[in-house]
Amino acid sequence: MAIGAFSIARIGQINDVNRSVAAEMRAVTILGTMKQLSQELRALDVLAHTALSDESRRTFRAQSARAQEALSEAWSAYAPTVTGPKEQRLAHGLREAWQHFLAVEAEAAALDQAGEMELADSVITNALQIDSADFSKAIDNVLTYRETRVAEQAAEADAVGIGARLSVAAAVAVAAALTGWIAWLILRRVTAPIAALTRAMQHLAANDLAVAIPAAERQDELGAMAGALRVFQESVLQAQAREAEADRTRVAVEQQRRIAMQAAAANFESAVREIVGTVALAAAELRGTADRMRSAAGKIVTRSSTVASAEEVGSDVRSIAAAARNSAPRFRKWSARPR
Repeated sequence: MAIGAFSIARIGQINDVNRSVAAEMRAVTILGTMKQLSQELRALDVLAHTALSDESRRTFRAQSARAQEALSEAWSAYAPTVTGPKEQRLAHGLREAWQHFLAVEAEAAALDQAGEMELADSVITNALQIDSADFSKAIDNVLTYRETRVAEQAAEADAVGIGARLSVAAAVAVAAALTGWIAWLILRRVTAPIAALTRAMQHLAANDLAVAIPAAERQDELGAMAGALRVFQESVLQAQAREAEADRTRVAVEQQRRIAMQAAAANFESAVREIVGTVALAAAELRGTADRMRSAAGKIVTRSSTVASAEEVGSDVRSIAAAARNSAPRFRKWSARPR
């Protein structure tokens, strides 16, 4: 009876540690969600800034507003879990970094809506990037603190498990079957899954997003924690995909600008060549007409001086007039071309 009561007390102690670890892991999941949302906000700001249409810009702005709301909800869920002076200082720094990040994000959005594209681009690529990094760093500081606590409580759980194993070993001498079942329950159902979840969380913190999340099929609290950890993993992967999309969009916009500038330069050069050719052709025709008129005039003078017949003089005058008439339309056509 006493051994049974002692074993039950040990199980209760392990359950208390398990609940404490679960609370810490939930806080870590919330912080991870906040970090993912900050990255998503920055990616959405870049996408909205580089959007090629007003409709796309409005869509990205609406998604950004929803992400801000989710970030506020995540903070509201995390704030009640803050304990101890050290974490209070870290949480205060996190809140200040968050508010500064939102202020710079609002400034970039206002500049973008006002049409100040160069200023908005400067804010997004400089100030917003710096504040995003500061916010991520503040979250990482709190995450590190929380992960340390999780590791300590996991070690406490291991210590309790070791104590439970010793107690069970003593109980085996009296009731081998019952105590052996309790030992299997403790080791199989509690300590090992917690340690596995802790290792998975450490891999995620090290940006190893390919790690498998254990205990996801369980229907108890450990299964719920594993599900939350998997949601966090998928959210980070989605945020990285959005960042990659934003980078591709920015490169495409720059390439389109270069192509447009090259096409404009080619069109200008072609127009200049056409104008120069037309002017040269008109000048050559004018020179030819002038030469013919000068030659005809010379003949008129010569024939007039030798008292030529009036019909020959009239014929030469008509030739000059016809040459002038033929050249006049070409000259007017060239003069009418836009400069």
